[in-house]
Amino acid sequence: MQLIYCYTQPQPVNCLLKETLAKYRNSDSKLFWFENKELFLDALRENRKTIPELIILQFFKPKHEDFDFIRIVNQQMPGTVKLVIADPVFVQDFQKKNSDKASLLFLNNNYDRKELEIMLDMSQSISHLLDKEAGYKSDKIVREVEKQVKEKLSKLVDANTSKEKMLLTIAHDLKSPFTGLTGLMDILLQNWNSTEEYEKKKLISDAKKMLNNTYKLLVELLEWANCQREKFEITLNEILVHQLVDATIELNSSCALPKGIVIQNNINKNIKVKADHHLIAAVFRNLISNAVKFTPPGGNIEVYTYDYDNQYYTFCVSDNGIGISKPHILEMFSKKYPNGNGKDQEQAQNGKEISNYPLNSVNGGLGLLICKDFVECGGGSMWLETQRGLGSKFYFTVPAN
Repeated sequence: MQLIYCYTQPQPVNCLLKETLAKYRNSDSKLFWFENKELFLDALRENRKTIPELIILQFFKPKHEDFDFIRIVNQQMPGTVKLVIADPVFVQDFQKKNSDKASLLFLNNNYDRKELEIMLDMSQSISHLLDKEAGYKSDKIVREVEKQVKEKLSKLVDANTSKEKMLLTIAHDLKSPFTGLTGLMDILLQNWNSTEEYEKKKLISDAKKMLNNTYKLLVELLEWANCQREKFEITLNEILVHQLVDATIELNSSCALPKGIVIQNNINKNIKVKADHHLIAAVFRNLISNAVKFTPPGGNIEVYTYDYDNQYYTFCVSDNGIGISKPHILEMFSKKYPNGNGKDQEQAQNGKEISNYPLNSVNGGLGLLICKDFVECGGGSMWLETQRGLGSKFYFTVPAN
């Protein structure tokens, strides 16, 4: 029979922990829940013959005396995995002051379901490697446990990175439409008395249209994010690229029209690609909105098919704006990938290095980094041609089938 002992400091019921433990437990397992330290320790002493598979110790407002409590539990149950849930400062202090932490796992109090599930899986994986009386069986086992811990932590980092990318993508994609709406409202407020009635109606109509399009975009993004909570998954569909680009241009019209910028969609109406709709739509949205942002009034933006080699379509978003001179962006797109097939080892290595830029450190190029990652997720590649004062051309490849 599997026994799980859980101690938590008195606090409103932690539904997430209880729900996740309910799924984690076997049908014949028992869960003992305590909010009193003495009762918890008494239960461990009274049931020494039946050693629990897992002990969870959760501290919402930990105190120094809780160090001793963890040490006592660890000494009484050396062969049981102990999952300590607390704030990072408490965990770091405990790790610095205690050398005997071989069978202890630690989790930040601000965990989500995925993080908790990974830690529970980790505890289950290493539980059978423990000698129930003396802890780890040998140095070889210790190394095996350390290896498993690293693998699980790597999955945890991947999950957090995916979550961060989703949040940044949603925020970045919504920024441009709201900028356009703000511009329309400013025009109305500043020129209300001098604007003809039909012009007012047109501006209000444009604003309503923009709101509708932005709402549709938000719904799509949230649906996509809901599917991607654990990791990015590619869902291939047949996509008419011209139609997708038309919708993207319409979404950016409220930002382009006040500046007198013309956006041309010169992609053949019959071109189809096999790609993830959300990813390729996000790429076009980001590239076109960036082009609008950095193209001066009266400028031109063109979206067209640059090349086709029976395997990949190469699309280009071109503008006659200010060009790009920021070193970190030029470095991200420093290599041209003529085929986009990733066969060349040097190109693949360069692509890997580029995608490892920390998301929170790419100032002024977040949307482009997202684009590059999304293109590469779909099996393509992306590069840039730019000249200061003359504009930029972003190329990216998409598998034809």
